[in-house]
Amino acid sequence: MRKFILPCFVAILLIITSCSPDAFGPKPQAIDDPRFNGSFSYYESKEGWTSNDGYDYESYTFDGTNKASFYTKYWYWSGNSWHYSGDYPGDYYMWDYEIKVNDTHTAFRQRLWNNKYSSWSEWMPYEFSIDGNELKICQFPSEFTDSYEYYTKR
Repeated sequence: MRKFILPCFVAILLIITSCSPDAFGPKPQAIDDPRFNGSFSYYESKEGWTSNDGYDYESYTFDGTNKASFYTKYWYWSGNSWHYSGDYPGDYYMWDYEIKVNDTHTAFRQRLWNNKYSSWSEWMPYEFSIDGNELKICQFPSEFTDSYEYYTKR
């Protein structure tokens, strides 16, 4: 049995060490705009058709690298039905994104982290407040109207 285990162990070790670093996914790298550091959250309450209120909560967590975590949780009435983030009110979604900042530090785009089938989003204009505690993101830029969301540093 020992004669079999040692060659298998050596073969597995050779396979692991011969793999390229990309085989285990991308490595986080410093992002071009160092202001992307910390957790920023956005909250909007929405009125429902009864006394219940809905809400929309989003959060980006940046660590100074090109990897960011995005968390969203929502629940609100629209038209003739309730909309909520998961299988029942209170559920949430969370994704890891790869972030790329443009040369002028005025827009960024994102794609799913370590997912070779994911494509880059459109460029989303952004601005930081002077003190860096507010991040303003235009997630759906349009030639007619821009819709900004204000994320506050936690």
